[in-house]
Amino acid sequence: MNLTKNFSLAEMVKSETALRHDMDNTPTQEVITNMQALAVNVLQPVRDHFQTGVKVSSGYRSPDVNAKVGGSRTSDHCRGMAADIEIPGVPNHELAEWIKASLPYTQLILEFYTRGVPDAGWVHVSYDPANLKKQDLTAIKENLPYTQLILEFYTRGVPDSGWVHVSYDPANLKKQDLTAVKQDGKTVYLNGLLA
Repeated sequence: MNLTKNFSLAEMVKSETALRHDMDNTPTQEVITNMQALAVNVLQPVRDHFQTGVKVSSGYRSPDVNAKVGGSRTSDHCRGMAADIEIPGVPNHELAEWIKASLPYTQLILEFYTRGVPDAGWVHVSYDPANLKKQDLTAIKENLPYTQLILEFYTRGVPDSGWVHVSYDPANLKKQDLTAVKQDGKTVYLNGLLA
């Protein structure tokens, strides 16, 4: 099944992790509809502009596949609204900048790009027609030392909610990640960064 003239359902659901671990990665009809919207509004325009193939390294992920790869529990990949892409021969930074300037999207992340290395990393782009907030981010891999990192009172979907607490004790760099939430009027700390 084709989602657009250059993007197929098969490439959007292909998962090496699912194959390797014999996991089902079959999307629902709702997810297929979401993938088609992503392909029509973002992926095909990228393909048309650059006039060359777009490599989808990760499209739809079932919740089990997403957990196996360490994805966020709220990942748009699980709803068929996100893809990680690259275009061989086009610097990922250039690809991300063109999408940012030219297309509607929900979230755009230049992931693990290294300046001066054009094919380093990849571009994550998501498309939720009900939430085209055009959030653009850069993911970097830095191993910064810290004692404790707390995501405090963040509300998903409310960009300016909450704050981040970070502490540094050189004698105790345990890198503890927590999320602070209110439960029954009291502050509760949950393990991990839960956005």
